[in-house]
Amino acid sequence: MNLLKKSFLIAFGLSAVLFGCTPDKVGPVDKGGSKDVAGAFDDTHVTLDTVCALTDSIYFRSADGSFFVNKCVTEDWFSPELTPCGPGQPKWGSYVAYNGYQYTQTDTVHWLDVDFSLAPGIFSDLSSWIFTTGNGIVIDPNTGAPTVGTDWSQLVSNPCRNQWKVQIRVDELPQPAFDLACRMSVIRLSFFADEIAGTRTSLWAINHHWNETNSPYRSNNEFVLRYAPFGCLETVAPPQTSSQCVFLPLGWTGQLPSSTTLDAGAGASYQWSTGATTRSIIVSPTVSTNYTVSISNGGNVTMIKTFNVTVQNVRCGNTNGNNPQHKVTVCHRPPGNPTNVQNICIDWSGVPAHVKRFRAPGANPNQGHDSGCEIGVCGGNPCQ
Repeated sequence: MNLLKKSFLIAFGLSAVLFGCTPDKVGPVDKGGSKDVAGAFDDTHVTLDTVCALTDSIYFRSADGSFFVNKCVTEDWFSPELTPCGPGQPKWGSYVAYNGYQYTQTDTVHWLDVDFSLAPGIFSDLSSWIFTTGNGIVIDPNTGAPTVGTDWSQLVSNPCRNQWKVQIRVDELPQPAFDLACRMSVIRLSFFADEIAGTRTSLWAINHHWNETNSPYRSNNEFVLRYAPFGCLETVAPPQTSSQCVFLPLGWTGQLPSSTTLDAGAGASYQWSTGATTRSIIVSPTVSTNYTVSISNGGNVTMIKTFNVTVQNVRCGNTNGNNPQHKVTVCHRPPGNPTNVQNICIDWSGVPAHVKRFRAPGANPNQGHDSGCEIGVCGGNPCQ
């Protein structure tokens, strides 16, 4: 029996023989407002009547820097043991945060929901989190990770969880925005629900938007997610605006792409200036062109993004097609003399020696120099 099937059976067995959750500090509550958290777990579906905003998936990373599972076990049914992981392992897991409203006969409640999901066979028995403002999250200078203090909330899960929901009333959170950090301890379990030795792993949620200038989730650390609940039924806020520079160098056919993909980011619906309604589009302009997308959540436009696609023809040299490798313009920065930039026209075979991203995977690291050379005319790329 494969490990995935075993994981499902273990989860089923656990739900039948184990019970209870022990919350501490600020924790999830049920929709009736009591402090009993049991009803807020094991429901990973969107239960809100109206969803106003949601984040991209925020993935977990282990202390050794891996986003992918690297604690694997043998398929021995009764006595599994730690074993090296093979290729193609899934990511440890992720969470998605979103906010919206639940309607009752007497009230309309604004909730923040956080849905957690781990890889098959991975279970959490302890999670810690904090909602705070300003510099409330202290970063350990030795590890670069947050310091878990007494002001953090904790949840001891018994039974252990593979998927669960944390639900908190928005009016109990810092306003109008807060920082969120999350750590959890995960394990693998035997058929008898015993922890498999050597599999316990500490995971941190990583915000891959933390240093993006125009991201609403921008924070001062990759372990911290900034989130501002959007009260789409209370007030219609004016949409945020942002712009992104995209450089598209056009070269000889087969050497440089003639198109680029524009990704609008997370949202409920999209309207592009091209008429498209998908999250991302592929464009192939021959001249510099601006593309705009309106992103809606809860029926209202919450973000307007403009992509400034700058097109530059980088072809150079003879154009008779006799050369097997055609030439392109490169802005050359001589090693050791970076201010002495020069426009050079070189055969495509020489580009990898100047621009690292065009080197083949596994290429000799000493193949060229990395002094900052780039495709195109010096000063012609506004995105640099």
